[in-house]
Amino acid sequence: MCGCALLAAACSYSPAEQQVLSTFFRAARLHDTTTLAGVSTIDFDPRTDGSIQEFTIDQIGESQRRAGADGDIITESVTITAKVVSPAGQTRSQTMVLTLQRRIEERWMIVEIHTQGSPAPAG
Repeated sequence: MCGCALLAAACSYSPAEQQVLSTFFRAARLHDTTTLAGVSTIDFDPRTDGSIQEFTIDQIGESQRRAGADGDIITESVTITAKVVSPAGQTRSQTMVLTLQRRIEERWMIVEIHTQGSPAPAG
C-alpha cells in the first residue's frame, strides 16, 4: 500500500515551471490582475492575446545564473505547445517560449513570452 501511495505521488508531481505557467494562464483567462502580478511582470490579455486553454511543456532550458545587485538571478526558458482560443473564438495550436526568472530562494516570475512560427489550427 505504501508503494502505491509513493507511485501516485510521483506520477502527480509537476515541476515548479508547470505550476507557475498553470497559475499564469488561469489568471490571464480570468483577467485576474492580482494573481498575475504575483507570477509575472507581463500581461497576457485574453481580449487581445486570446486565452490558453491547455498546454504541454516541450522543453525546459538550462538555467542561466548571473549576478544581480540584490543577489544572483536565475533565468530559464520554457518551450510549450498551447491550445489558444483567439478573442474571435478560433482555436489554434501555438508554440511559445516563456522566459522565467527568480532570485535564489524566491519563486519563478514570467518575464517574457515569444511565439514561434505561424499558428496552426488545433485539431
